[in-house]
Amino acid sequence: MAKTPTLKAFEAAVWNSLLDRLSKVPEGRELVDYARRHKVKFEFASMSGGEWVPQQNKVKLGRSIPPDQALGALAHELRHMWQSSEVKGLDRTHSKTKGDPLHKITLLRGMEADAFSYQLAMLVELQKLKIIKSVEDAMMDKGNPIGAHTLKEVRGFAREFARKHKDKPFSPKARGEAFRFFHGSDYFREWYDGLYAEHFAGRRPGKGGAGLPGLSKTFNTFAQVRVTGAAEKYLSPAEIAGIGTSTLRQLEPSLRRIIAPKTA
Repeated sequence: MAKTPTLKAFEAAVWNSLLDRLSKVPEGRELVDYARRHKVKFEFASMSGGEWVPQQNKVKLGRSIPPDQALGALAHELRHMWQSSEVKGLDRTHSKTKGDPLHKITLLRGMEADAFSYQLAMLVELQKLKIIKSVEDAMMDKGNPIGAHTLKEVRGFAREFARKHKDKPFSPKARGEAFRFFHGSDYFREWYDGLYAEHFAGRRPGKGGAGLPGLSKTFNTFAQVRVTGAAEKYLSPAEIAGIGTSTLRQLEPSLRRIIAPKTA
């Protein structure tokens, strides 16, 4: 009598299938091989989307995520895994005790844009191989709770990107275009600025005065931010732009030719 597979064994088989499909794309194979060299663990969890947990050296995906979106989310989180090991100035635990929180918020905003642009390029390649059906559906489905306007914006960009860059989605030109889109999106700026402000700073409002120039409106609702162990710090728009530019250089050397201060 055949032995009934355990849930753990079944989930391991699903992970192997996802990693194998991602490996069909050269850039995906590089990430998968990198993860295996670093003994990254994989786990399904009760959550939506995916998550890279550096403290546990683990990538998590939601159990209910559709297969095509799972591949996109996996590419995204593996890119974060690579970033946390390779990006200068950011330790693997995203410690709030090392470095200036405002600089780290800006750096991490760039890292999200980089991961989203990498995810999009990966999905274009997977669609060419007929591994997924639709780039826009795999990037973000119609049930995503980010808001109708942003959802329409992201899906529209993904569809146009797949048409325009179907031959070379990982080229510096294509990646740079995607990076600037995600880095400049009002939703992503506000969401991640707020998230990182909460994570790295005290997030206690100051008494009057202007917010932090160059950061999003949502971040400024938390400003003036009293950084743990330091007084309020103000950065000029030029300083913010400089940090954003250095972020790009750290994340993807091949993008240096197209970096402009306006990306910050």
